[in-house]
Amino acid sequence: MSCEQCPKGQYKGESDTVCLDCEKGYFANAAGSETCTACEAGKYQDTKGQESCKNCEAGKIQSGTGAETCEDCPVGKYAAGEGNTQCLPCDKGHYQDLKAQGSCKKCEEGKAVQETGATSCEICAAGTFAAGTGNDVCTPCEKGTSQPDVGKGTCIDCVAGQYQDETKQTTCKKCPVGRYSTGSKSTTCEACEAGTFQSAEGSTSCEECEVGEFQAQRGQSSCDTCKNGNYSTAKKSTTCQACVKGNKVDSLTKGTSCTACDSGFYQDEDHKTTCKPCTAPLVTKIEGQSACVACDPGYKYATSSTCVICAAGTYNFKNDTVDECRQCEFNHKAPSDGLSKCELCPTDMHADEGQTTCENCSGRNPEQIEKEMANVKEEQREKCKADLGAGCMAQTIETKFGKFELDFMLVSDDPVKQKCPYDGSDTTNMGTFKCELKPDTEKETHVTYELKCKNSEDSTKINDIAESNKTAEQKSKDLEEISSKEPEDSTLGDVEGVTKVVESITEEETKITDEVNQNLVKSMSNLVKGDFSEGTSDSKEAVKILDSMMKDMIKVTKNLESPNKIFKSENVATINIQKSSGSSEDNNPVKGGVLALNIPSKGNLTDTTITDARSETIAPPLMLQTSSASQEDTSKVDMVVMVITEPSFMPDNKTIPPPLPDPELPRERQVDQVWKLVKELEEKQPNKEENPPPFVNSPILEVEVNNSASIPDFEIRIMMKPIIPIGNSSTSIKKIGDRRIELRYTCNSYVPAEGRWKETCKTFYDAKNPDIGVLCVCNHNTSFAVLMSPYEIDPAATDSQSLVTKIILGVSTLCLLITLIILMPFPALRATRSAKTNICFSFSLLLASLFFFIQDFLVKSDDTGIIKLKTVPCIVYAALQHYLWLVCFMWMVIEGWGMYLSLVQVFGSHISKFMLKFNALAWGVPIIFPIIGGAVFTTSETIGQFTVMNHEYVADTMCFIKPESIAFFTLFLTPLIICLVINLVIFGFVIRVIKSSTANVEKVSREQVIKQLKACVGIMVLLGTGWIVGVLMSVPAKEIQIPMQWIFIILNSTQGIWVFVFYIVLNPQVMTTWGPILGLSEDTSKKSTTSVSTFANTNASCTTTMKKSDKIDNIYSNDMAEDHTYATTTEFPAKSEDNMKI
Repeated sequence: MSCEQCPKGQYKGESDTVCLDCEKGYFANAAGSETCTACEAGKYQDTKGQESCKNCEAGKIQSGTGAETCEDCPVGKYAAGEGNTQCLPCDKGHYQDLKAQGSCKKCEEGKAVQETGATSCEICAAGTFAAGTGNDVCTPCEKGTSQPDVGKGTCIDCVAGQYQDETKQTTCKKCPVGRYSTGSKSTTCEACEAGTFQSAEGSTSCEECEVGEFQAQRGQSSCDTCKNGNYSTAKKSTTCQACVKGNKVDSLTKGTSCTACDSGFYQDEDHKTTCKPCTAPLVTKIEGQSACVACDPGYKYATSSTCVICAAGTYNFKNDTVDECRQCEFNHKAPSDGLSKCELCPTDMHADEGQTTCENCSGRNPEQIEKEMANVKEEQREKCKADLGAGCMAQTIETKFGKFELDFMLVSDDPVKQKCPYDGSDTTNMGTFKCELKPDTEKETHVTYELKCKNSEDSTKINDIAESNKTAEQKSKDLEEISSKEPEDSTLGDVEGVTKVVESITEEETKITDEVNQNLVKSMSNLVKGDFSEGTSDSKEAVKILDSMMKDMIKVTKNLESPNKIFKSENVATINIQKSSGSSEDNNPVKGGVLALNIPSKGNLTDTTITDARSETIAPPLMLQTSSASQEDTSKVDMVVMVITEPSFMPDNKTIPPPLPDPELPRERQVDQVWKLVKELEEKQPNKEENPPPFVNSPILEVEVNNSASIPDFEIRIMMKPIIPIGNSSTSIKKIGDRRIELRYTCNSYVPAEGRWKETCKTFYDAKNPDIGVLCVCNHNTSFAVLMSPYEIDPAATDSQSLVTKIILGVSTLCLLITLIILMPFPALRATRSAKTNICFSFSLLLASLFFFIQDFLVKSDDTGIIKLKTVPCIVYAALQHYLWLVCFMWMVIEGWGMYLSLVQVFGSHISKFMLKFNALAWGVPIIFPIIGGAVFTTSETIGQFTVMNHEYVADTMCFIKPESIAFFTLFLTPLIICLVINLVIFGFVIRVIKSSTANVEKVSREQVIKQLKACVGIMVLLGTGWIVGVLMSVPAKEIQIPMQWIFIILNSTQGIWVFVFYIVLNPQVMTTWGPILGLSEDTSKKSTTSVSTFANTNASCTTTMKKSDKIDNIYSNDMAEDHTYATTTEFPAKSEDNMKI
């Protein structure tokens, strides 16, 4: 019997006779299997007796073994392919809503899902979208788009007229009024540009402003109509033009045009809707005039638009006050029509009034004339008499002060005095008249006169206004009309009358209206043109009258109905700044704590505007700022500011009127004309020692701050641009004659009590670029101005002095260098304390002299040198010079102290580590002074955001400490004086020792006296006593300065030469040491014994072999005292006769 293997799919059972089928979930893949194998994970078998397992289909899994079936993947998951052991969740953007699936579905367009294992996708909300399929998120609609619906794959672009400035929006916004958009997908709407508008929402364009309308701002919904005398002639206007003087904006045109005033009318202001009629005798003969004018000379007034010619025999020259042709005076003729004046009849001829010709005189002497010309007027006979000899005929002289009737006068007569026509009974003011021969003639005569009058015809009219019962408006208007006629002829009486009018108005009105104030400002502006140097005989009275008017105008400005508003005229502008007025920042004239005014270069204040200095990169022409040391907020103090173009209200006989060049000229022409003026003033200067007079070179600024006295350390800071620039150092310094003149700016205030401009304010400006502005810092209320002042610089600093200094200092520097070269190689020449001190002194003097000498090559007074004036290199160079000269002074003191120890004290004169201590003292102490000078005296001054450097340490024209400054006196002159005092005391002690040594010898030879004199001179050089002359140079008197300068040059420029002479030439040890080397002497060491010798300036001691008879006396040192401490008096060298030889 044989056994058979069980077939595949079966296995052997418990008995050997039966093969059993493998159970479900198992398999046998080989014949003769004793057991079945379980299906592995991912597979199954649902039938018995199988030789293999089946893979789980896609969408199904089996994680265990021996499985009969596979499990379905749930919704949201999938199993790709066959034989999977686990289901995977659907990825983001995918989903599965069915079981037993082999893959996931992509989210459709407009849907998205962010989680994994999703069974469905979410619909995109309105304002979002999902493009394409398989999106895990819905994307927000970007700016410029929107989506109103859900489940969309795209967003909709905003159309023209709409915009969207946010994301994820369901709708687009309409452009608001004043804005528009032209394209699609706009994120913003453009603002309608200035000159256009848009009143509707959702617009694609803007509309232009019509003629007569304007719009200055962007993004507006409407245009504004031109009003108040303004107009526009074109569409799309951003501003309305001011209808300027001589024109009007007719109300019927609604701001579309500006038409010229008809002839016979005028308009003297901008922004007006009507024209004013001319009043006799003034006319406007053509259209578009800003002022009525007088008829031309030789014509008279007919109507407000026409003039008629004066007939022969008549004339008219003052047509603004006279509306008729006048007859020619006696002895004058007008041979033709249209003459402005009549001709004087020639000699020996006469004429009645109103004649066209002259007749011959009859008679050869006064008696015959009286007899033969009895039928003519007396005035005609008087002329004929006057023509017989040197005399002046009877005549009428017309002046701004009125008419003066003069009788016949001879040249030999005394001056005639007459009362001023309008000064009433006042006899202090008179007119003085004298008949004199005309210059360069022998027969022709004329009347000269000097008028000390105050009032004119206009003065009387102005006083009548003050006393009238008219309203404030009418008074101010009448005053402005009178003052506008011939303003250059204004008198002190006019000013006094104006003061009375102003006082009468302030007494009646608690608040001054804008119209009244504007008229008063114009009246004051007209008076500015007057010359008040002629008038009352009492100059103090003139100042008092003018000051009174200024104070009254300040009072008026304080009481204005409209504070914080500027009132302008040609020559005067005022503003009342009130912190309590409730003005907003935009309307407040003080912006950022600074009042800034733009003033035209020609000085016409009608074009002045208030600006915000914070937005300016260049300083405005005028800025004003208040400040306080206590940091109290003074930026909003109440104050009155008045700007005046000329200083006629501030008479000062020491300040000339400003005949300055036209500001419109090129810069070079302006500077040339200024220097031409200075040269003329210098030539006219009676005292050539004095500086030429200054002149006002800025507008006048009158400032009154309320309660300024109660604010601690109150300051007013004013930045003003000069009218005429002087340029930098290259143009502000010039040689006139034998004097160097520098033009400087100085801040002055007017002192009415003294009647003069006075430098009471601190002045700061950049000398390298002074035209940007001058900063004045003051602590009081008054009138301020910048004066251009010519100053003589470097008094008596002639070319010869400069040349001599360069030559001597160059030789002196060379001598110091040679001295160091000779002394340094040999230890024997620099062995002793005094020798080392001398070498250190020579070295410091060499450095100081070298720096001073080469300064002329590096620094130029016109700022054309390598080192520029008032720059950091210049400050460093000045500090180095300052430091080195102080080091020299210290070594002079140390030299003196060494002499004192060696020759006077003797006992206990030894100092341990003396050179270390001396060098620390000499080089360490002086460094403090230039550091203080640079840190303390170089500061900055500010107004607003503008800064001006204040260089009080460095000079204006060189890189050295500033002469005659606080820094110079405290940090240079004071240390010098202290050093000199110490050394003078020491010098006295040393001379006393020399004298006492001589007294111990019975007979002093001539050679010994000479040696003593040498010692004295040498000691003076060492101790620097020549600097005493430098101290005396600070005396301001020129007669002292000039000789002191020469003595100082000779003594101190030659200091290096004297050091060379005494340290080298007269030092026998130098000759002994260098002689053999140079072949000038034999080596004495082979011939003589050893002896100790101490030599001249180096005070060096060395051991040499000499004959006793060859020992040479030292003119400075004490051999036995050098570097010793004496224990007893017997060792003291002064007890020896040899001490006489020091």
